[in-house]
Amino acid sequence: MQALTASDPYTNHPLIHRDRRLSRSPSPWVQSFACEDVRPLAVEIRAAFDAIPVDRSQSKPRIGLVGEIYVRCNDFANRFVVRRLESLGAEVAVPPVEEWIDYIDHKRREDLRIDRDYRALLVEHAKEWVKERDVRTLSAPFRGALRDFWLEEHTPAVLARASRYIAPEVRGEAALSIGRAVEYAERGFAGIVNVMPFNCMPGTIVNALMRRFVTDHRNIPYLQLQFDGHEQAGEDLRLEAFVHQARQVSLSSHGESHERQSVEVRR
Repeated sequence: MQALTASDPYTNHPLIHRDRRLSRSPSPWVQSFACEDVRPLAVEIRAAFDAIPVDRSQSKPRIGLVGEIYVRCNDFANRFVVRRLESLGAEVAVPPVEEWIDYIDHKRREDLRIDRDYRALLVEHAKEWVKERDVRTLSAPFRGALRDFWLEEHTPAVLARASRYIAPEVRGEAALSIGRAVEYAERGFAGIVNVMPFNCMPGTIVNALMRRFVTDHRNIPYLQLQFDGHEQAGEDLRLEAFVHQARQVSLSSHGESHERQSVEVRR
């Protein structure tokens, strides 16, 4: 494979270049590529992020991303939608791949209960215990650094949130997207973006169910984006309008919060 040069679009992409600061870390762990224990790297990552200056003088609308697992996690597949929203002044939350892994493990245990394969079920519970222990160990350095989602919700809790809109028996990403959207709304997010491949069936189901969800949650701004590998006409304008709506919701929510606090103080 030919090595990248300074003239390659990937190397010079302005949205990618900002994330390269971590790859230039002088960390002995990074340079040696040791994989026996990744906890020291977690501590160094926390320190690297803490060193990045953040302007908190102005409140930013929080946007929650849902949708097809690969598209929402791959910058090239979603045309850097997270960075584009951030450049418009939003703060974006993206569910990790861990959500999908947890869901698959949960459904596997369900199937084993149905099949009454209790030996295999016991093995699965042991694996789940080890996984949860490792997740908490690796997440410990980030406690206090993250305002939301320091630890992922367990899959049953996500599906319970989605059950008002879609039955848990309907398997796939749709239930996860709806459940996560409900969680975003409960945490005071100001907008939801649903990303999906062109004509994706689970994404289309989510889009249909979101109409009721939006009504149930005070008409929270919602945007669906489909990606097929080509630029979409008017997409930047849609993002700008969406962030403007989310900012108005965020400002309104902050105003109501301050008003309630003033009332409580007067009482």
